[in-house]
Amino acid sequence: HDLAWDEALVEFFLAMRELLVASPAVAEIVAQYPVAGPNFRALGESVAARLIGAGLPPDVAVEAVVALGQFTIGASMPGTGQRLHEAYRALDHLGADRPTLGHVREHFVRESAAAHFQSALRRLVGAYRMP
Repeated sequence: HDLAWDEALVEFFLAMRELLVASPAVAEIVAQYPVAGPNFRALGESVAARLIGAGLPPDVAVEAVVALGQFTIGASMPGTGQRLHEAYRALDHLGADRPTLGHVREHFVRESAAAHFQSALRRLVGAYRMP
């Protein structure tokens, strides 16, 4: 427990995304089928226990694990998590009829999919900090 709970949670889901991005077939399986084997349950137990030990109510701890897991799986999928950045990067412009989307594209392609995921993950984890 060297890291604070929130940083440990970020590191856990960063590692999960990295694993799933490296193994698209596994990401597809995890996205399509319930994963409830003994290893998954042990990891879930460990993460939830860490959050509850840090003072999060049990229902909030479980909600955080489920929500962040779903976010991570979605961000790991080849289309939404990877190819979307590549597609927008390939567009030189979006035309004068789409000025807002053009502005968004400029900021969107500035960083990698991994960097956007990490930034959003930190914001989401921050929402679970108890006052």
